[in-house]
Amino acid sequence: MKLTDADNAADGIFFPALEQNMMGAVLINENNEVMFFNPAAEKLWGYKREEVIGNNIDMLIPRDLRPAHPEYIRHNREGGKARVEGMSRELQLEKKDGSKIWTRFALSKVSAEGKVYYLALVRDASVEMAQKEQTRQLIIAVDHLDRPVIVLDPERHIVQCNRAFTEMFGYCISEASGMQPDTLLNIPEFPADNRIRLQQLLWKTARDQ
Repeated sequence: MKLTDADNAADGIFFPALEQNMMGAVLINENNEVMFFNPAAEKLWGYKREEVIGNNIDMLIPRDLRPAHPEYIRHNREGGKARVEGMSRELQLEKKDGSKIWTRFALSKVSAEGKVYYLALVRDASVEMAQKEQTRQLIIAVDHLDRPVIVLDPERHIVQCNRAFTEMFGYCISEASGMQPDTLLNIPEFPADNRIRLQQLLWKTARDQ
């Protein structure tokens, strides 16, 4: 993102919009000093704005990541392979009190008057990460069952299957992921006895949901 003189009129909208944004917004300058820290960011980190503004961004980085962070930023600014601008990633955030929460953040580069700034938009991802962990634990549990098991999303796409499913039907998760089970039933080469077994599995899955 590049700000020019023609964009100055939008500044009066841009920053108030960030101020009121439900996502945490953090802007750092070319010296890695925090220039902007909105109320949503205060809630996420537990710091007041006045505690953060003017300080190095490292104070918002988890302690175990701080030693490598300056080099990471330098590499990113110079266009190295570690660049993350424009990407959305999950990161465990460390709050002022030392507690940690999972967040999802997106980083954007902002150029203004020959200087490069970075804007991070951050939101709480605790619920979705907890759901992912529950799914992971479920996958571990069902993978050891002797009977085939598939996990479907709300649109009935396969998101996971266990080893028994792979052994019986010949599809591993990398092949089955994203497919609807009915698709397998319509494959001419799919063995008739396996088609019957899959239909029985789908009926049971439908009953259990």
